[in-house]
Amino acid sequence: MGGKYRQMGRRARDALRMSLLQRAVPIIRSGAMQEPTWLKSVMQMPPILYPKYRGKKGDLVFPTDKLVREYEKRNPRTVKEPIWAGAGGVPSHSYRFATRQHTKMESGMCEEDAYLVVEEEMDAERRDDVKRAATLVEGAKAAAGGGDPPSFLEDDSVNEVLLHICVSEYVFV
Repeated sequence: MGGKYRQMGRRARDALRMSLLQRAVPIIRSGAMQEPTWLKSVMQMPPILYPKYRGKKGDLVFPTDKLVREYEKRNPRTVKEPIWAGAGGVPSHSYRFATRQHTKMESGMCEEDAYLVVEEEMDAERRDDVKRAATLVEGAKAAAGGGDPPSFLEDDSVNEVLLHICVSEYVFV
């Protein structure tokens, strides 16, 4: 097969890549076709020509992704859960940590200082939640009549499960 057929295929392929406006304007200017009514409006607002991508497109990376990986590297006991795996679509602890850290970094803190500040804040919140959970357990014991706790509170493993449910969004329980 000769080169001229290959060239014709290339021209046809290039013509398909051109927009309707790019193909119509030279034909109209040559006088082979009457000017359509839509041409003036399209010329005022031509269609968007998207850039041609060559090679591999980059992965979609959010600013918090690096921070999540850094948090998980520093805290190997962190449960590997999908970012939105919690009940009802609650974000994971590491994602919430990274989001808070990123917010602090946007306000001008360096990465390490933001990490330490957020770590302290989230530890304080976790301690408050553990106290609240213990208060709930004690309240349930008191509601049972003071002396005898309800049967579900007698077993220590059940107490641990209740405490874990109350503080389930935290990894360090």
